[in-house]
Formats: sequence, structure tokens, C-alpha cells
Amino acid sequence: MKNNKLSVLFCLLFVLSTNLSAQHKRDHQQRHEKVKAYQISFLTKELELEVAEAEKFWPLFREYDQLKDAMRKAYYQRYKRMDDSLDFLTEKKAAELLGDQQQLEMNMLHQKNAKLTEIENIIGAKKTLQLLHLEHRFRKELLNKMRKKNPEKKKN
Repeated sequence: MKNNKLSVLFCLLFVLSTNLSAQHKRDHQQRHEKVKAYQISFLTKELELEVAEAEKFWPLFREYDQLKDAMRKAYYQRYKRMDDSLDFLTEKKAAELLGDQQQLEMNMLHQKNAKLTEIENIIGAKKTLQLLHLEHRFRKELLNKMRKKNPEKKKN
């Protein structure tokens, strides 16, 4: 009887934790989609693209944005894995990993620059430079908006 109650309790805890995890992923995805929509709205308003430019720009921008997200994710996953093993690395292995890291960063920069060149060919150098500036401004505005929403998380 006692084992049955424990089994039921463990099953309940498992189901609850699975549901909470799934809910967290859905919430995260919804927030991510809201941020992307806000970003598109912000850039649309600020860049003032002509119709012909916009038709070519937005698909390319989505590719560029997805590339940046994928690179950022790969970069941080790599550092997360490295954090756990830094104390146990030999100097030789550390030098190898450092070389790999530098190569990864060079590849990331090359891919980003290639996309920016494609964007420049569509909207011109001035608007591409403006895009880079607007991306920075967007991140600042988003952080300010988040800080206003959650003032207790604000760093002093």
C-alpha cells in the first residue's frame, strides 16, 4: 500500500514537472515571438524602406537574424560546456580549444559580413549602416522596456 502511494506520488510529480517545463518553453517561445515582432515593427518604422527594397530586404534580414541567433546559441553552448571542464584542461588541450574558438569566431564574422554585403546590395550602404545602428538601439530600448516592467531586477 505504501509503495503504491509512493508510485502515484512520483508519477504525479513527474507529470507536473513535465507540464511546467512544457509551459516554460511555450512562454519563452511566445516572448521570443513578441520580441521579434517588436523588432520588425521598430526596424520598419525607422528604416523607411521603399516597397521594392522591403520585398527583397525582409527575407534576407530573417536569414541574417536567424544566422545571428544560431551563432549566438552555438557560442554560448560552447562556453557552457567549457565552464565545467576548464579546471581539468591541459595546456595543450586549452591551446587547441582556443584555436577552435578563434576559428569559430572568424567563421561567424565571415558569415555575418557576407549577409551584410547582400543586404547592402539591396538597400545600400547608408541604410545598412543605419540597420546596424538600429539593431543596437533596439536592444537598448528593449532592455529599458524590460527594466521598467521589472524594476526589482534592475541593476544599480
